[in-house]
Amino acid sequence: MQDFEITDAATGRLIATCDTIDDVIPALDDACESFARQLAANAEGSSGIRLRLEVHQRTPDGHRIWCAERVFFPGAR
Repeated sequence: MQDFEITDAATGRLIATCDTIDDVIPALDDACESFARQLAANAEGSSGIRLRLEVHQRTPDGHRIWCAERVFFPGAR
């Protein structure tokens, strides 16, 4: 069972699953880099765009417990 889930807060779309808490930060980094690459490939400006990712822990009985979130603003700041 995957212990942690990373989802897009706006859509609820599952972005990644992680076995341990140590895997969460690299998975968040990968998701943000992928989002930035998609924007660049589509030649979309990043002004005003943000990606809010939520991290939930899955319990053995199937419940989801909110753990953290990351808000990513692509582009130079």
